[in-house]
Amino acid sequence: MTTRRALGLAASLAVIAVALGGCIHINNPFSKGTDTKYTGKGERISVIAFEDKLASSETLKGVDFYLPDAQAVASWPLPGGTPEQSVEHADAARDFAVAWRTHFGRGSDRQWHVTAPPVAADGRVYVMDGSAEVSAHDQATGRELWKRNLAVHQKKYNHQTFGGGVAFDGGKLFVSSGYRLVAALDAASGKVLWQTQVDSPIHAAPTVAGGRVIVESTDDNLMTFDENTGAQGWAYQALGETARILEATSPAVSGDAVVASFASGELVALQTSNGNGLWT
Repeated sequence: MTTRRALGLAASLAVIAVALGGCIHINNPFSKGTDTKYTGKGERISVIAFEDKLASSETLKGVDFYLPDAQAVASWPLPGGTPEQSVEHADAARDFAVAWRTHFGRGSDRQWHVTAPPVAADGRVYVMDGSAEVSAHDQATGRELWKRNLAVHQKKYNHQTFGGGVAFDGGKLFVSSGYRLVAALDAASGKVLWQTQVDSPIHAAPTVAGGRVIVESTDDNLMTFDENTGAQGWAYQALGETARILEATSPAVSGDAVVASFASGELVALQTSNGNGLWT
């Protein structure tokens, strides 16, 4: 190494050392164990605290409101309870005592993730583990009634082959999976009725409404499938976004409108019948 290069390297290391030494919460690797954390007595001020304080609105004083009576919920066939993904004022268990507890399939770890919410209908609870194994359990006892593994054999591990979800409608259990598939099972026996491959993993549970199975893939593509045959119908491609959270939300359907959100930040409403845009 030449003298000039050696001096340049030494100067660079000195600058880095000074910079690291001035950091408040980062240890200086060149300080030989010396603690460089800030020890002053100044007042700490949050740089992200909200400036506005919550307070009661003067315009709402004296305004009455109506809360409907709590209603018993006999089934929970979709991730959000209903196609609208909204259940209002449910008459839930008063003491929340655990009636039963059981294990099912592969749990979450560094490679696999359980993201599917359970659904319940016709006296059964349906769950899906981290590796696309679906099982049905007796709602009263938790006893396993059947299980079906929908994992697709692959030559090497794919870090996106986790997750998905289940939804119940008309005696069928509909499944979406990170293995790039949408399927329909007989809810009583677990028999596969149809299975359709797609191009991208699906990490959210499907929504079933109006004879259609509606899913959203990881590449922000909203797709529909015929409930009886699995034939693909219309699709809507949103803006692509590579950065995303682990689990996506299931679309909401109300009447002839399906509302979906995407990792790109888009929120869109489309006609359920044909996919035509209503608003975005």
